[in-house]
Amino acid sequence: MLVKRGIGFRIIAPAVVIMILFSLVLYYVAAHTVSDLIHEELERRVYDKINSISRNQKTLEKNLLDKAALFSQAQEVLDAYEIAYNGNLNNEDDP
Repeated sequence: MLVKRGIGFRIIAPAVVIMILFSLVLYYVAAHTVSDLIHEELERRVYDKINSISRNQKTLEKNLLDKAALFSQAQEVLDAYEIAYNGNLNNEDDP
């Protein structure tokens, strides 16, 4: 019992099949592209954060070194060094 199909069905059926196949391919390509973009963005953010932390650490080190250098010339510090160098530097029990 074959049903006679008109010309409209013969044109629309392949178009629907092609549209479904094209939609599936487009979905796969779009999902893959979005996944890659998200991965690249996350890598970039992590890299930027690591660089930011490194820059902040270097700035903090410089600031602390500047402050330490300021106090290293204080008379109390110089006196403490003078007392320390009077003893035996290789023996930690030597006052």
